[in-house]
Amino acid sequence: MGSVLAVFSAVSQGFMDFETGRLSKSYPVILATFAEAATSVVVFCILRLFIKSYAAFDISSIEDGIVMGLFLALGYFLTFKALSTGPMGLVSAAGGLELVPPIIFDSSIGKAPSIFQLAGMLLIFVGLFVASRSPRGGNRFSPATLAIAIAGAAVFGCADIVFSIGDHGDVVDLLIVAQLTKVFVFFFVIVALRIKVSMISRRSWKLFSIIGVFNGVLWMTFSRAIDMGSIDVATAILSTSPVITALLAYQVLKENLRRIQLIGMLVSIAGTLMLI
Repeated sequence: MGSVLAVFSAVSQGFMDFETGRLSKSYPVILATFAEAATSVVVFCILRLFIKSYAAFDISSIEDGIVMGLFLALGYFLTFKALSTGPMGLVSAAGGLELVPPIIFDSSIGKAPSIFQLAGMLLIFVGLFVASRSPRGGNRFSPATLAIAIAGAAVFGCADIVFSIGDHGDVVDLLIVAQLTKVFVFFFVIVALRIKVSMISRRSWKLFSIIGVFNGVLWMTFSRAIDMGSIDVATAILSTSPVITALLAYQVLKENLRRIQLIGMLVSIAGTLMLI
């Protein structure tokens, strides 16, 4: 059952990356990130009512949630930016580097990475480098997009570190605080840049709401999958989400990956599996 939930998490992640990337092509990236955060926080609050009913809010989650939310805000902005300009499957594959900062952090406190983890890091970079070497023209993975995708993954990794070392009690309350922090950050940027939220059509708001639902389902099913099975197996299954994103981009947007790009994506996914 845990593996089934992990597969559902991977599908949810792949769908989220695809839809947010597609919407980021139609709206300013900062506006798309704000809409995703706003709908997600509503979904998380609703989920909390179902899971914890009217239990008191865990105030120990506030400090860590704010720090985590700041990292997530920057990470989402960079990732959405990369998704809006590059091949979605390859940008998603770069997300495997999210596991690198926690590994580096562990090594700084005496937990040296294994040979497999070091090889996995190398494989991810090799895969992304190979994918970026595709011929000019068509759906090219430019060095700038590659750099933005890698930066986004690194920032997400920093958020993972905050989550792992923080003195927080309830995961749901922590995620609510993190999502609220994202909303406030993006809101202030939108006001400062005088971007009109009314630019988002009613149909797009519905899509963002669906993304928010998938975001909530992703976190809940993945957490449950870990509780019911091995974290290594659940994370390995989740790391295949770029395949879902690439398939959706191919079917809906007719985003064709060249053979060399497909090889690079698969090599990067293989490297991610070795990091676990």
